[in-house]
Amino acid sequence: MDVYVAGSTSAQRVAARPRLLENMFLDLQALQINVKRLTEWDIALWVRSRVNCGAITAGSTAKTALVLAERCTDENFYANSALVKAQATPAHEARASADPPKPAAPLKWAHVEGLESAILYGETAHQRAMAGFFTFLVHTSHRAKNGQRSRKIRLTDDAMLGESLLKGRPTWTKRAASRRGLTMNDWAAPWLEELAKCNLPGPDFIILAPNATLDAWLPRPAEYRDISRALHMLLMLYGGENPESVIEYTPHGCRHVMVTAGTQLVSQGILKNSSLETLGHWEKGSKMPGLYNSASCVTELQTRSVIAETLRTGWRPSADGSLPAPATPVMERTMMPRTPSVNTELEKTDVKVAATATSLDTAVDDQGGAPKTLVVINTQRKMAHKVTLPSRVSLCQWYTCGSPDQPAPNASFAPVGSARRCNRCFGCN
Repeated sequence: MDVYVAGSTSAQRVAARPRLLENMFLDLQALQINVKRLTEWDIALWVRSRVNCGAITAGSTAKTALVLAERCTDENFYANSALVKAQATPAHEARASADPPKPAAPLKWAHVEGLESAILYGETAHQRAMAGFFTFLVHTSHRAKNGQRSRKIRLTDDAMLGESLLKGRPTWTKRAASRRGLTMNDWAAPWLEELAKCNLPGPDFIILAPNATLDAWLPRPAEYRDISRALHMLLMLYGGENPESVIEYTPHGCRHVMVTAGTQLVSQGILKNSSLETLGHWEKGSKMPGLYNSASCVTELQTRSVIAETLRTGWRPSADGSLPAPATPVMERTMMPRTPSVNTELEKTDVKVAATATSLDTAVDDQGGAPKTLVVINTQRKMAHKVTLPSRVSLCQWYTCGSPDQPAPNASFAPVGSARRCNRCFGCN
């Protein structure tokens, strides 16, 4: 560090420089950039990924890391490149033609589906634990920092309860999330089982910092940079993204999933504004309703359950500039078969999942041949779809039906009267 001169004698600032370089090299590794063959475009891509995180000082911090790397290694990290400087300070002048600030990009449906499936089928325990953490952020509408600072997590028959430190609140706040996922019957118990294998969660945090390849833990709690890096890696592995497109997504996009869907359901009268406010624990007017809700979490849990059940019927939020598709109100919520839960904290007991048959056991025909294609009826819409096991989504990709042994609440794999055929499913070969 003697080669670095910053005009500061602060020991705390100098001690932070090694962490700055460590995070930069971990980011480059996660973005599949070869440090030994760096190009100007590679560095510009990394700087753009840092600016997209939303921090005001992200651009200047990135340039500081590049300058430090050049002075410590005598290698060219393009700190003075015009292209890199343009990415570090984009649209810095206020002009009438300048684009307005963009909010965090919400995760796509394919991202949520990939993250939930990775809880069960991730290649490493670290991938499964991190995929569950981002699913946790989706179902609790948490910021990454709030989700990391959680404690006293426990399971009930319908929910996963816990306490979190929320932005602007000095005390721990109770939070609730439905155990029923958007694509699976129970995401919480398998995730907590994976955490238990890693001796997690901690006393007041959820996850340790993973390395860049998500196959080992670093000896410290995860920070925002670690969480953001892990999200990019998982979206590239299970969400169909590439290094150029994945940098547009941040952990804050997990918070947008439920809120975006809930906002459109409010416009159709299926939810109320008062219940939507419970998702982010936003207060309007008096603080008393929020305080009472914190004590019970019933309204919050019911709101999340309605959104999840509506999404499971095949309804999807519309794109920008489009009217939302009509949604059918969930009149009756069918409870899912789940593992018997215990009402004790995780620090005192382990969560175990009973061994049950899965759709993979019935995914092939009696002769052990190719996967079977079945007809499944959406009993709410009276629509017949096709599904090829072991997939849990119809061929048209618009209906999450489950499997014969674990069907969705509105799915029937047995004939139930007359039903219209889905043109997309029955038009597929």
